[in-house]
Formats: sequence, C-alpha cells, structure tokens
Amino acid sequence: MDTRTIEGDNHRLEWVGGLVRGAIWKRPDLDNAQGAVNARQIEATLVEWLRHRPHGLFLDVSEGPEVAGPKTEETIGSWFEAYARAKVPIAVQVGSSAVQKMQYQRLLQEKTGGLGKLCTNAPEALAFLARPG
Repeated sequence: MDTRTIEGDNHRLEWVGGLVRGAIWKRPDLDNAQGAVNARQIEATLVEWLRHRPHGLFLDVSEGPEVAGPKTEETIGSWFEAYARAKVPIAVQVGSSAVQKMQYQRLLQEKTGGLGKLCTNAPEALAFLARPG
C-alpha cells in the first residue's frame, strides 16, 4: 500500500510511505453522538492499517474540538492502545487550547507507554516519528 486517503465528516486519514497521517477538525454542526460515530470510523481505518505495519502515526488535532466527549475520548484511547501494542510511535499535534493539550497529554501518558509525544507543530511531530526505534 503506497498511498491511500480516507475522508469523513470531520477527519482525513492518509497512508503515505508507511506513515499514517490523520487530521481532525471542528464541525459545530455535528453533535457528540455524530462525533463519536466519526471517531469509530477513524478507529476502523486505523486498526485496518495496522495490518500494513506503519512506522508511525501523526494525528493533527490542532483544528479539532477543544475537548473530546467521554465516548470519543474512550475511542481515541483505544486507537493509542492499539498502536502502542504494535510498537508504533504516535505524535499528536495540538492547538492552543490548554484543555486540549491536557486531555491529549493524559491520553498519551496513559495509553502509549512512552511511545507517544505531544507536539505543537508538524516538524516536531515528524522529527519524533523519524527517530530510530
């Protein structure tokens, strides 16, 4: 699998050269239930792509909601756990929201066993993912 792109209501996932890149953005017209459905769609793709042995996951949530609801947070945690079990490093780019930073920092700490890094920009995230295993 060289390149692949999947898009949903509030997200885009790309597989490029063994790296999974995802972006999630705000959609005020989507309620929490629809957000949770989109999170499960993302999960299905991310888990499927694990079969192809990615070398990293870069998730950009900088344009996403300031806080994920409990169901969405649980689903995001399951993505992180699946990638950590597969020994795939995860970099998450957050925006300026302190609440968003705290939520993703906590999820990375709890779910990745040191394989995750919170970042403020794409070059920082990509450098983390490019480091030797």
